Amino acid sequence: MPARIHGRITQWFDDRGYGFVTASGGHKQIFLHVSEFNPRGTRPKIGTVVTFFLEHDREGRLRARDARCFAADTASGSASATLWVPIVVIGAVLGVSIAGRLPWWSAGVYAGASFVAWCLYAWDKSRAELHAWRVPENTLHLAALVGGWPGALVAQSQFRHKTRKTSFRIVFWLTVLVNVGGLALVAFHGGAL
Repeated sequence: MPARIHGRITQWFDDRGYGFVTASGGHKQIFLHVSEFNPRGTRPKIGTVVTFFLEHDREGRLRARDARCFAADTASGSASATLWVPIVVIGAVLGVSIAGRLPWWSAGVYAGASFVAWCLYAWDKSRAELHAWRVPENTLHLAALVGGWPGALVAQSQFRHKTRKTSFRIVFWLTVLVNVGGLALVAFHGGAL
């Protein structure tokens, strides 16, 4: 399967529903139609970073297929803010560990669990698009509960995945509260293990 290509929209004609994207490291402009955006209804703008597959049309011209906005460049800005969550959380856990209130390996657990959670969300999103076997929601919640919630937040924002189902969101935020509460309890009332 071909790899997704990163690029930036350099021209966009919203009233016509098409524009051009320039691939990273490239100079050619690649045609991009609004119907190729996933999820449908996405309205890009000039400067938006996208990922896409490259193909040729019937006349041999390059065109982008299955385009997706890259999370770090969304209009709301919340996605780019979400990317800082793991850095802040892992840095805070590291700081508390250095202060002797948590085991020295605590930050590593958060980093590793966040990476695993991000991978699980990426896999689940790709499986959802293929209408194939999915990662069970309980597995995603367990990854968040054991410290992977910062990576899960990034994945939710980056892949626009698991952000609409209310019951999932409620359980997810409960796992975050339990994790943070347990960490605080150990750090400030239990001392170093």
